[in-house]
Amino acid sequence: MAGLAGPRAQLAAARARLGTADAAVRLDHRALLFALALDELAVPEPLAAGRVTCGPPRGGERSTLVSWRMAYALETLGQERTPSLRDSSTREIDQLTSEGAAFVLREGRRPVAFSAFNARVPDTVQVGGVYTPKERRGHGFGRAVVAGSLLLARAEGVRRAVLFTEEENAAARRAYEALGFRVVGDYGMVLFR
Repeated sequence: MAGLAGPRAQLAAARARLGTADAAVRLDHRALLFALALDELAVPEPLAAGRVTCGPPRGGERSTLVSWRMAYALETLGQERTPSLRDSSTREIDQLTSEGAAFVLREGRRPVAFSAFNARVPDTVQVGGVYTPKERRGHGFGRAVVAGSLLLARAEGVRRAVLFTEEENAAARRAYEALGFRVVGDYGMVLFR
């Protein structure tokens, strides 16, 4: 078993029942669950005005996206820098791209942020893997890539989106709330060593 995920109370109960309450972990992620009805999506002005665009990855962007996925894994998921990290990040980007679940925000032709759908059912998507390189943060690119991906999903009939973010990540919380997301619960993920 690599880990567990779910509402915090259920996660704690499952760990106790499985005898893993004291197991060594590499990540004990506490997050808030946000939800949004897509007809209430507030589109950021740079995206609405066309100063940035959002769409699926382009062929020449693969190496950039793999590097970003590695950085995301290190920063957000607490993974260690190992020789296999590039391979797993490449597989993840390729799979998300082939499933139509990867989205790139571009300023002109330059990629500036990434988002993905971790899960999808006919009327709902789960946003995840949102990443903006450190040198591009603070410009609203994360907010815009999420909004852009949701506009594309809404055009395909998706009506609702959910996502998780760490309780202490104030910048992400502000960005998601500015799009119209509201806290509807909590979530946790534990990854064992």
